[in-house]
Amino acid sequence: PFGGKSVKSIYKYPLIAADRQTLVLHGRVLSAGVQDDRITVWAVHDDDAQAIETAVHIMGTGHQWHPPENARFVGTVFLSVLVFHVFVVDPAEHQT
Repeated sequence: PFGGKSVKSIYKYPLIAADRQTLVLHGRVLSAGVQDDRITVWAVHDDDAQAIETAVHIMGTGHQWHPPENARFVGTVFLSVLVFHVFVVDPAEHQT
């Protein structure tokens, strides 16, 4: 029905408040924000893409952090008086 092209959607992924976590995604993270008082990222979901683990790093303003060189900033989020900055390491750049 779509001319043989893969179907893409945008999915949301609520995160835990941790320095680092891993998501299994079928596409690239687009942005970060807050929904229902939870840090959330939104990512492209491509039905035809291979599932790949994506590292998500969250740091608070003023906190020490040693990001991977290939970390990509996806947004700053506000939870009450706390401010966090969200970075991802894109699947194509994962080191095994």
